[in-house]
Amino acid sequence: MTLSKDCFRKLGFIATLLIALHLGLAPALRSDGQPKLIIETAADGTQSAVVDGISIGDIEVLKAGTRLYHWADPRDIERWAQAGRVPGEEVAALMKNHGGMVAGGGFYASKDALDSSGFGEKLLIIEIKKDTRILNASTQMIHRMFGNDWDAFQRELRAQKIPGLQYDSTWLNFFEESPLEKAWAPKSSAEIIDAFRSGNPSPDLSFSKLLLIDQRYPLVDHPVIQKNFPELSKFLSGKPLTQPEQLKLYTDIQNNVPEFQSSTAKKLRQLLHSRFVQEFKTTMATLTKNGKVVPAGDLFDRVLESAMKSGVQPKEILPTSVQHDVAPIMMGFIPNNAQLTNEFALKLYESFEFIDWNDIVDSMERGDPAPWTRYDQPGMTPLLDRWRKAKQRIGGTEPDAEILGSYRALSGNPNGTYRDAPIVAGGDFEVNGKKYYRVTKSQLETLKKDLFLTVEWIDDPNPPQGAPTKTYLAKHEYPSARTYKKFQQLLSADLLKQLQKADASGQLADQANPEFKKLTQAILKELITHSESKAFPDLLRYQMQISIHPFSDYNGRSLRANYFKSSGFPLVMKNWDLDLFLNYEEFASENIAGRFQYQALYKGLIDAQRASPDAPPKFYDIKEPYMMVSGVSELDEPPADFVNRVKAFYTDPANDELIRRKQYYDVELGLRKKCVRQALFNQFGI
Repeated sequence: MTLSKDCFRKLGFIATLLIALHLGLAPALRSDGQPKLIIETAADGTQSAVVDGISIGDIEVLKAGTRLYHWADPRDIERWAQAGRVPGEEVAALMKNHGGMVAGGGFYASKDALDSSGFGEKLLIIEIKKDTRILNASTQMIHRMFGNDWDAFQRELRAQKIPGLQYDSTWLNFFEESPLEKAWAPKSSAEIIDAFRSGNPSPDLSFSKLLLIDQRYPLVDHPVIQKNFPELSKFLSGKPLTQPEQLKLYTDIQNNVPEFQSSTAKKLRQLLHSRFVQEFKTTMATLTKNGKVVPAGDLFDRVLESAMKSGVQPKEILPTSVQHDVAPIMMGFIPNNAQLTNEFALKLYESFEFIDWNDIVDSMERGDPAPWTRYDQPGMTPLLDRWRKAKQRIGGTEPDAEILGSYRALSGNPNGTYRDAPIVAGGDFEVNGKKYYRVTKSQLETLKKDLFLTVEWIDDPNPPQGAPTKTYLAKHEYPSARTYKKFQQLLSADLLKQLQKADASGQLADQANPEFKKLTQAILKELITHSESKAFPDLLRYQMQISIHPFSDYNGRSLRANYFKSSGFPLVMKNWDLDLFLNYEEFASENIAGRFQYQALYKGLIDAQRASPDAPPKFYDIKEPYMMVSGVSELDEPPADFVNRVKAFYTDPANDELIRRKQYYDVELGLRKKCVRQALFNQFGI
């Protein structure tokens, strides 16, 4: 006879019960075999919840008038506020979906008005209408007695007419509607500050908490602010500040997280901008040698990111050689528990990692049902699937194993390896039979300093009208056997000897020569191995590798996938063509800006998903993708009007060639139905 797993489980339980009976430790059990919770009353009248003879917590009373607080999505808050309560059917639904919740399913609220502020943009205030019994117990003790069966635990409490659990000093979870029958939404920050004070006998309303409130409810002057932050009170009242008062506010905001997206924080950063610039410039000076930033470790990136979050443009604090204006940062509040689950939205979001943003927006405007398939090729696995595979580590032992793994995943060739032929990169401008691209003076200087590129340039015979700097036409050649002298100091002695011998014999003059091909592949392998050294920060390594250009195709995507594997972050930006033309400091700025734009896109998709839980979300109408390609961080018009204006640009057949050549929509010039060049230089762009 074969016993099922369920039988074995029941037999094991019976055996455990018999042992417990023998020892006199038999637990109280329900008829269905689950542990039974009973309420015991002590001589002094206090009560406790007991399971298996062990007290798991005390029964306490929430007094009528007690206020609790719950931050959530504005749509939820508005619905509950209009109803004046949290309906029982919604509590029941929350009880069924409790994956990962610390105290099982139910409606969570806190005695602290700001406890759950990371979970939503708006606040619900709940007032307990009558004295209500709750269990005060730790989740560890509950887990000890009931395991992970929160449903059974909550049934036991409800059987004892206990509708909720307090599981730490401020947090509660309710399993019934009855305590949640009086609720409303506050109208102002003053109401929230009052609520915070009422729930905290010794309120610690710090500067950072005030900024946290201001993200969702604009700060207004308040007695608490007047008492604890008189300088902020004067600022909110529009009164002039003395230099010492400005310094105090600068210290306050500097010591708090700069990414708080509050209107007050933004105005303070504008007022104190010169102080921020000087502070970050001083810090950057410690990372600079001979007028150039030394990107050791990730300290430079962290300082630069903090500066940009504080409203400082990179060129204000970086060496004078930096001329590039970084794309504006877009940031948005994302609730802690927000997850993008819509399959379409997930694919659209990820497509910004491997498809030009211009092309994605063009596909969105045309109503393409799958923009991530835009670059798919007949007979090949969809590019999205190849991209996801390329980002997965393969665990190879050779220094170049990961980068080769990414290339093989993207190319679809399991044996793909380094190219064996030279590559010369030109552009759309032809002069004397040669193809060139246009660059600014600073971009040309970056190309000339590149360790691996062989660059040729001429003066621009037809510079664009109104260009703020001199322009040039340039072309470059990536590393191969015929350009080995450019980087010979990085090659092994044995390979250099082979190259010199082949050069002397004339073999390097013919790129079809087998020796030329073999030596080119050997060069690329050594250069990639050199670049994979742990001494290089991830972003600098990427820039080195894009200059090496190790493959005949899929270079950008292979290297960005490799960057993701080493850094844990996607490399996203409006114009990937800039990765060769910007120096490290400028490129790092673009990378950080792109990361925050990508975060803002995630928020936009989340908002669209939450706005249409029962209908196909309108992902093509969110403002973020159109802001990303337009290079703006704030709108001074209704989002729908802005989106329609950018869409109109993409639908105009007159702009097809501009779109093909990555010449992006410009917000200001777009008003006059014009477009500005953006292909290779940001200065003349948006």
